[in-house]
Amino acid sequence: MKKILFLITVLVFSISHSQTRQQKQEITKDYNFEKLSELSSRLLQKQQADKQEALRLAVINNWQVRYSEDGVDYELKCVSEEGNPIYFKTFNANAAKSTRANQLHSGGTLGLNVEGQNMTGYVWDSGIARATHQEYDGAGGTNRFSAGGDGAILSDHSAHVMGTIIASGVQSTAKGMAPQAYGIGYDWTGDMGECTVEAANGMLISNHSYGVDESQIPDWEFGAYTFEAQQWDEILYTAPYYMMVVAAGNAGYDNSSNGDPLGGNAYYDKLTTHSTAKNNMVVANANDANVSSDGTLISVSINAGSSEGPTDDLRIKPDITGNGTMLYSTLHNSDTSYGSYTGTSMSSPNVAGSLLILQQHYNDVNGTFMRASTLKGLTLHTADDAGPNGPDAVWGWGLMNTKAAAQAISQNSLGSVVYEGSLNDGESYTITVESDNVSTLMASISWTDVPGIYNSGVPNDPTPVLVNDLDVRVSNGTDYEPWKLTGVTTNSQGDNIVDTFERVDVAGASGTYTITVTHKGSLTNGKQDFALVITGVDSQFTFTSDNPVLEECAPNNAEFDFNFVTATGSTSNTTFSADNVPSGASASFSPTAMNSDGSFTMTISGLTNVTPGEYTIDVTATNASETETHQVTLFVYNPTITTPTLLSPANGATNIPYSIDLTWTDDLNAQTYDVEVAEDAGFNTIVFSDNIDAPRYSALNLENNMTYYWRVKPNNICASGSYTAGRSFTTTDACISYNYTGSALSIPDSGTPVSTTFTVSESFTVEDVNVYIDISHDDVGALLISLESPSGTSAYVSTPDANCDAQNILANFDEAGLPITCDEEAPIGYYGNLQASESLTDEFSGEPSTGVWTLTILDLEPGITGTLNDWTLNVCDDDVVGTDEFEFDTLNIWPNPTTGEVSISLDLSETSDVNIELIDMSGRLMSHQNFTNTSSNFKENVNFGNLSNGVYIVRITNGNKVATRKLLIEKN
Repeated sequence: MKKILFLITVLVFSISHSQTRQQKQEITKDYNFEKLSELSSRLLQKQQADKQEALRLAVINNWQVRYSEDGVDYELKCVSEEGNPIYFKTFNANAAKSTRANQLHSGGTLGLNVEGQNMTGYVWDSGIARATHQEYDGAGGTNRFSAGGDGAILSDHSAHVMGTIIASGVQSTAKGMAPQAYGIGYDWTGDMGECTVEAANGMLISNHSYGVDESQIPDWEFGAYTFEAQQWDEILYTAPYYMMVVAAGNAGYDNSSNGDPLGGNAYYDKLTTHSTAKNNMVVANANDANVSSDGTLISVSINAGSSEGPTDDLRIKPDITGNGTMLYSTLHNSDTSYGSYTGTSMSSPNVAGSLLILQQHYNDVNGTFMRASTLKGLTLHTADDAGPNGPDAVWGWGLMNTKAAAQAISQNSLGSVVYEGSLNDGESYTITVESDNVSTLMASISWTDVPGIYNSGVPNDPTPVLVNDLDVRVSNGTDYEPWKLTGVTTNSQGDNIVDTFERVDVAGASGTYTITVTHKGSLTNGKQDFALVITGVDSQFTFTSDNPVLEECAPNNAEFDFNFVTATGSTSNTTFSADNVPSGASASFSPTAMNSDGSFTMTISGLTNVTPGEYTIDVTATNASETETHQVTLFVYNPTITTPTLLSPANGATNIPYSIDLTWTDDLNAQTYDVEVAEDAGFNTIVFSDNIDAPRYSALNLENNMTYYWRVKPNNICASGSYTAGRSFTTTDACISYNYTGSALSIPDSGTPVSTTFTVSESFTVEDVNVYIDISHDDVGALLISLESPSGTSAYVSTPDANCDAQNILANFDEAGLPITCDEEAPIGYYGNLQASESLTDEFSGEPSTGVWTLTILDLEPGITGTLNDWTLNVCDDDVVGTDEFEFDTLNIWPNPTTGEVSISLDLSETSDVNIELIDMSGRLMSHQNFTNTSSNFKENVNFGNLSNGVYIVRITNGNKVATRKLLIEKN
């Protein structure tokens, strides 16, 4: 009997060609925006500082800043540690037909019309394309190209790359891979920081057809996992739907720049900078392929100028090969300029555009986009092996076959498996499949790995940079292992400990096979997402749910609707069953069995008897030869809602800062909470009220030395609960506040600052400064806001953001707040308790308070004015950060700073369990550990795992008592 087990929970949207705002929000809903914001700020600052230093030295040393030579663009990027100039350079030396992207276009053999409709491809390059070129009009509408950031100079290279992706085919030989897609172009100066911002906004694909000049770097950097490669991996790991596509380079004929090649073989080891990252897609260059009309590869050869890998730890790089030889595409001189270029600069966008339409096709089929690791795995899995048998350091996994990848998507659960899953630490995943007895059975896994430790100058360092090492194995009594490189020119099948993609090939497969995904050691961060792709399997049917996530109120029934699809229009009688139905409920099916295409319904009844909560139900279809299981999720609510317990601050707490997080116990029977903060115990004078879906609320800009009262009421789809009894807290008197009382101040148009001041008369040493600001403005991303102390120290409260077109500011800028985020859809773009662009505490701590404090606002965007409506200066002589201890007599956490492991001791009045939580500054729970305690003295060593450097909050709960502390994690 054949069993195919899919443990899949899918969120289905209506099928659309459009990458809508809702879809972008779905892509980014689990992103760590704090981390992305920190990354973009840090990377942009570093790149700008590196560039400024390079420009300074260029004047002294008479270096050229930007020039072109033999059709290659060069621009000064930075200066090496040895003081030498490092330049970016472009990689120049019937693409859609070679990669089979044309098979997805209208008129292709797949019967599709996937041409990038409303998808967007991003390009970072030496400049930008000409927006008015006729190829960026035509099919797909007008104005399909725009410049990102502040724009850049026009460049033939950039235009050619962009045209390879989006050209509509006004001249048929110039038609791009995604001829109806949109394109956004940036210059390469701030590529890392800008990519981070766009990734946070939902970017899926970017192309980078450039790298450093190989003649200028030391030998050890060739093939090394450099700091730059690590930083790109950090971006890609933090934004797991984003794929960076990189040209491998054109150093195929250069056998001398690397004087110490891996294995002593001068024909290899030519990859540099971002080409050695783990999580991106590095592209080699092939000559035009000979392809039959149905998309079958007949023959193809590598372009000898294409740079060869591998990396120093023998990872398979380049990853994939595209066609970049004599590609005809757009230039920038006029709206009708064209030309032919050769190089990995051209093969890279050939692949990037093909990836873009694969994302579109996946969304058309599944109603959501796939993670970048899934896209990468699918592409490498289905590539045509064009060089030696198996992967190699010239072709990677072979020539991209977009048609085969699209077929795997279309045939998912019938002739293929494309599955997105996750492994928690210590877990494994197993699936049993039946070979089709014709094709090679292939099973592969792909994942976006945690950034590794970068090389600081060790030549040809073989140390693996893989962090989370996943493994895939195929077995039918015989165990089959994945491919790996054993040298620069050799490969074999065995245990792969370096690559983030593993593929097992079973030639001549017949019968039933078990495929298992496991991991070695402990998983960093306790979890690793992965993609599993299987081809060469046989399946008679599959089914999907139209509504896989339901919320229902007892005593109503929950009804899940399914589509049943067969491979040939009919199959043997297939029955349906359900497991893990909530206790007290029952499941029934209508119809109870099917043998042809159609639909069926599962009804869950008896919900009155079910405890409220989230339930995952396994739905199984079975016939004589096959079993298939999918999961659906049911949230059950009932009208009896328990009143929550207020947690922090404790009742009667004092010395509370002027912005504070209120927390309470969560209840699975509650969907939302009404929160009220008042000035009186009777809640007659309400100062804040809100309805939120999490057990936490930020009360902002409170008065100093004031007693407040707060309460919470739970709600769900069935009913509303009751308010908790009110609790009180009193804000600190360790701070002084100055509140603006004048009329609104006009913010002049571009170039003229406006300033406002407070004169502080109290005298003490400053330890903390916070600023509350209320601004009306149509483009807050154009504002530069700074605060100057009486000592003349100035700190930026908010700096311009060219990618933010939001309106208005209503925010506290506080060390304990969240990073500034731009919400262009909200009426207030910068809102809440936010961190200033520069630490106000760091800048002003230790200075005298007395004197004039000045707030200055400068509008850098012409044509827009606004007003400063209100502002408050809050200066503290005590370190008040919103993490005060409540109710515990003693609490010690050491060391602080730490690398991740601390000792915690405290005296307890209750011998009940101690809960210890670690929360990042965006409110995400990073660690939750529970300790059983039988004495009044608690002491434990707690390891929070491998976390990024930064400030975290440790929250300790024992009974009804809660304490919080700041914890700084610092690693070398």
